[in-house]
Amino acid sequence: MRRGVLLIVDTVTGQSAVEIAQSVNEALNLSGIILGKFDSDTRGGIALSFKNVVGKPVKFIGVE
Repeated sequence: MRRGVLLIVDTVTGQSAVEIAQSVNEALNLSGIILGKFDSDTRGGIALSFKNVVGKPVKFIGVE
């Protein structure tokens, strides 16, 4: 039985995290993304970018 593969991303990384997620998704076929250090400066743009560019859901958002 294959289990899901989740990528944990620090939102401080910014938009380059989307490129990283895209590369990892091509190699491992992600089932979702976990965002860490989500705060008011992030403003949700990175979450929308993940869903739009990578096409995988954000499974969990961690806040400081």
